[in-house]
Amino acid sequence: MSTASLKEVVTKIDKKVVQLPVFQRNFVWDGGKVQRLIESLYKGYPTGSFLMWTVYKRNKEINFLVDGQQRLTAIMWALYQKKPHFKTGRELNFELMFNPVSQKFSRSINTNTENFDYWISVPDFFKKGMDPYLDKFKKFEEIEIVDIVKSLEKLRKIEDYNYHIQEIPEETDIKTAVKIFNLVNSEGKSLNRGELAYASLTVIWPEFKEEFDNFKKEISEKYKYNFSVYFYMRLLAVINGYSALINQDFHNQSQDEIKKGWAKLKKILPIICKLFMKELKIFKVSEFQSQNPIYIIARYLALQSSPKFPNGQKEINMWIWWYLRAIQHQRYSGSGGDAKIDEDVKVVNKESDPIGRLVANIKESKGELDLTPDEVMGAKVSISNNVFNIYNLMLRRNGAIDWLNGTAFFPPGNSSDIDNTNDHHIFPQARIQEVQEALQDTYRYDALPNRAVVDAETNKVFGKKLPIEYMPDIASKFPSALEEQFIPLDPKYYQTSKFNEFMRNRSVDIADGINNFIKSFSENSDISSYTFDFENFPPEDDQLEYKTTFLVHYEEDKEKGRTKGQESKDVRKSVYRTLTAFANTDGGTLIIGYNETDKLVGVEFDIENGVNKQAKDKQEKYLNTLTEAIKSNVIREDNDDNGVSTPRLIKDPKSGKSIIFISVSPIRTFPPVTLNSKILVRESSMNQEKSGAAKTTWVNKRFK
Repeated sequence: MSTASLKEVVTKIDKKVVQLPVFQRNFVWDGGKVQRLIESLYKGYPTGSFLMWTVYKRNKEINFLVDGQQRLTAIMWALYQKKPHFKTGRELNFELMFNPVSQKFSRSINTNTENFDYWISVPDFFKKGMDPYLDKFKKFEEIEIVDIVKSLEKLRKIEDYNYHIQEIPEETDIKTAVKIFNLVNSEGKSLNRGELAYASLTVIWPEFKEEFDNFKKEISEKYKYNFSVYFYMRLLAVINGYSALINQDFHNQSQDEIKKGWAKLKKILPIICKLFMKELKIFKVSEFQSQNPIYIIARYLALQSSPKFPNGQKEINMWIWWYLRAIQHQRYSGSGGDAKIDEDVKVVNKESDPIGRLVANIKESKGELDLTPDEVMGAKVSISNNVFNIYNLMLRRNGAIDWLNGTAFFPPGNSSDIDNTNDHHIFPQARIQEVQEALQDTYRYDALPNRAVVDAETNKVFGKKLPIEYMPDIASKFPSALEEQFIPLDPKYYQTSKFNEFMRNRSVDIADGINNFIKSFSENSDISSYTFDFENFPPEDDQLEYKTTFLVHYEEDKEKGRTKGQESKDVRKSVYRTLTAFANTDGGTLIIGYNETDKLVGVEFDIENGVNKQAKDKQEKYLNTLTEAIKSNVIREDNDDNGVSTPRLIKDPKSGKSIIFISVSPIRTFPPVTLNSKILVRESSMNQEKSGAAKTTWVNKRFK
């Protein structure tokens, strides 16, 4: 423990030697509390100590103020009318005054104040010193100047007040520092995992706070999506290949890893924002029934050679289809939600065509995909409810129209009118209660089949009316307005006596409508064939490589003794080398059946010449041989997951030729993947072997 005068501490803040860790809360004190602190300092009362945490980054000392922000911000304003460079939160707009005769402080005086002439500005006093004020008080004959000197000297000595400086040990990690902060800060709330992660990253990469704040503001202003810190940190974790739980591995990242992941996130998130705004008319964060599926999509984009959907709109539609099924079945809700995110991220890591497997995961836990009428009947009418959320999105997508004037109340590309919509009781509550006893087994009046989305003004007009009093007129003028919300046009259903029948029929119609809406995104889309654009093979790079074959030579080469169609261990080995290098670096995609000279060769030549001609299903035999060969040759020393997906055969419908698609996710934990005990990495679009000192340096850097 050390001590420092108040003036010394303030000087360090002015010079930005003292910083505020990001886990600190905003300034919250009001003027009264500020005044009471200065009064305590004037009287020499104890006002606590400061808690500092000193860390060293890139040979630079950083002093973090863990406890004491509120007091120091208050002191700097009251004494000097300055704001610390780290100031956030409540604004202060008063000038502290002092009466050296009465020795009282005040935040508001005017010409009507008793002894107005005796009051002085505290910030002016600390700026100008004592002399100007001594001259002032010498003019008052009734005042003993000696008493004024004592009061002003006592005021000046506030700067000399010695604070005890407690130090958190230098070796303390960010998690422990935050725990200490939560213990000593009675006015703060404990940080969640996202806020802790944010704090951790700002220590590893000091410029991250500014980077983060600027990008978060950009997303909020441009797309109106005000995502939380927690969302951003989970997104960064998943993009970088870590658990959505934001575990210790995330906190142990290097600055380079964080920068790379953040650069990807800055490219990926705008794509995702545009996707949901365009395809589903989601215009603000609260309209996502769940944000968790976003992590899965983001990880998929992060694994592409560039952050985009390789197969354009067709592929986008498939992801929207999966998203709607995921929220319909609340895939990531409840206590096991985070584990399911991680489970589905692993699917994306391993599968070049993940949609099929992701949907299978939903089916395995929920059974049939289609929505049932009973689920519609049980749905709460809230944007946070899974069924009502999809119902609402369906209306937006389909361009639902208003019942009064026939205009769209979800205008294309316009979010401004969405808050103007209400959920309307078709049969008003009071009118149903009037005949409650006469309706046996009456369905809930507030269930979804008795609700419709309408303009706010429309809801006011029809609010307390029975449907028989206004529905026939709407059915005549704007029949589509009712049909698109699955309301029958036959007026017999508008009678109170038909309430139960209306509810039963409409619950069936809504369920069918939502199911058809979701299926519309997957129409004419074969889940196993959409993942590659056969018209556009991009050039090889650090995360993409082509191989013509896996089993046999494709070209004749007499000098090397190669015969076209001849089996070769060297051909196989080249495949293993690439997969190993991808796993040990940033992951990648290997495609067999294409080369940049002969273009789309297809694996049919490889199958025909490399597989036993007596095999019943040559294609299946080929895939099994390839899969087992990868498992046996691309290995980790612990025989754990090697990061390589199951090979997938994808056929080009135009040419009839097929390619093999293999994706590889990067290995994050020790040991690395080896090939014949050798470590290979991907550098400059080549597979490079690490040995000797270079191997040791690489292992230490990658696995710390």
